[in-house]
Amino acid sequence: MLTPMPTHIWRRPNRRLWASWAVVPSREGDRRPRVYFGGDSGYGPAFREVGTSLGPFDASILPIGAYEPRWFMEPSHMNPEEAVRAFRDLGARGAFVASHWGTFRLADEPPLEPPVRVRDAWRKEGLPETDLHVLRHGETAVLDAAGDAVAMQRALPQHGEHEQHETAAGRHLPRSRTPTLHDPYLHFVYI
Repeated sequence: MLTPMPTHIWRRPNRRLWASWAVVPSREGDRRPRVYFGGDSGYGPAFREVGTSLGPFDASILPIGAYEPRWFMEPSHMNPEEAVRAFRDLGARGAFVASHWGTFRLADEPPLEPPVRVRDAWRKEGLPETDLHVLRHGETAVLDAAGDAVAMQRALPQHGEHEQHETAAGRHLPRSRTPTLHDPYLHFVYI
């Protein structure tokens, strides 16, 4: 069952134009994973509300980019440290899948900074490293439930599916051959 949930955008919780999403089994005893997609959100009390009403989740897909300068972006985009805090508010269980970063320059932070900061925040919180998933561009994550176990499988695209381009920092980011919008490199398959 796909359930729209509140999110935090601009200066107050927004219950009309923006939403986060919870994918939860519709029947009691159904062992399929419970997944939360935070969408495009700043940090706020909505995460605790969602965690209390539908959590914990087996996987939480949370934004980690487009957060600088804070005076302007804070109401709309959480930073990596706030994303880890949101994960805790949601029930802090299962996979954290980072989204909303590195696709294109939307804010002032360096494009490759969000993964570094989220890994640092994750370690500082003492959370299991195996639960943090910062997908490489073009990588696919499959969340599979077998009995009581939930496993995350990851796979990179085949050679030639993405070409490389150089950033101002001299590092390489893949560029999709197909023009798409908002997080074109995050593929999350629910089975």
